[in-house]
Amino acid sequence: LFESIEQVKQQSTQWLWMYNNVRPHMANGGIPPVFKK
Repeated sequence: LFESIEQVKQQSTQWLWMYNNVRPHMANGGIPPVFKK
């Protein structure tokens, strides 16, 4: 699955960024949390 702990860290960071900046959240009216004020 992963070849090193660095690869795990990189993938985790990328996933978290996508989750907070790209993925729409229904609790926020379908907008990503980064745009919620």
